[in-house]
Amino acid sequence: MGKAVTIQDSHWFRQDNESETAADFIGSQESNPGAVGVGTANRFRVRFRIEETAGGTEAQGFVLHYSVGGFSVTDGSAVTGSSSVIRAIASHNTSWTLTDEDATTEQLTGGTGTWAAGLWSNDGNVGTIGLSSEYTEVEFCIYVVDADVSDNDVIALQVFFSGPTRLDAYTVDATLTVDKPVVSSGSATSSLYSFGQIATGEVDVSGVGLSTLYQFGQIATGEAAESITGAAVSTLYPFGQVATGEVDVSGIGLSTLYAFGQIATAQVDVSGVGVSTLYA
Repeated sequence: MGKAVTIQDSHWFRQDNESETAADFIGSQESNPGAVGVGTANRFRVRFRIEETAGGTEAQGFVLHYSVGGFSVTDGSAVTGSSSVIRAIASHNTSWTLTDEDATTEQLTGGTGTWAAGLWSNDGNVGTIGLSSEYTEVEFCIYVVDADVSDNDVIALQVFFSGPTRLDAYTVDATLTVDKPVVSSGSATSSLYSFGQIATGEVDVSGVGLSTLYQFGQIATGEAAESITGAAVSTLYPFGQVATGEVDVSGIGLSTLYAFGQIATAQVDVSGVGVSTLYA
């Protein structure tokens, strides 16, 4: 019997919304989910197929690793219940029960050899699985740690032996792109852009340094710049638009600004306003 050759040859992301057999998969097998939200509310699962392909005997545990930018940049770090960037977490377990080290059933397609039951993980690693011309599946429940990432970071995921050492080969990496909301509260500058709107939801820009508002359009047939500093209420309705020039709303008691559902098509900086939750 020769040396074992153990490879990671497939993966599939899935939602944490049901049991080990019934949870929804995201996209297609070996596809990547694109934008993934941050925080525990956006926890998700990723399942990997591991195969021993040379007829040797492998009996080891496995641990999930992550690398920002991909494994060509760094060997990355192990995922644990307290790791940075990617962190292990228990399943929501709303109407189902999943416990660390529960057995996995075959969910992916295309394995070579004989199926061997794998393990489910909520702490980033699984115990020993013996493989000899066999394949198995391991699944991890994880989330992206908000404080450790930036919007559009690309994070790659691989399974390592628990040594930790790399497997013998990887045919495809699992990757995700971080979708992190822009929150500018307390920042030095609050240039907020979203195709002509501040946001489709709610953006808190309190504590920002300036309050210059620009709004695409005109008042009547001309341009206007209006200073309303110190006004008691700053609800502005000039033909549905603020101005094509500059409007200073510093020191306003209430700053609910309306302009046909948009605050601005350019830069918005509304620090110092008494109430600065802006809707667009």
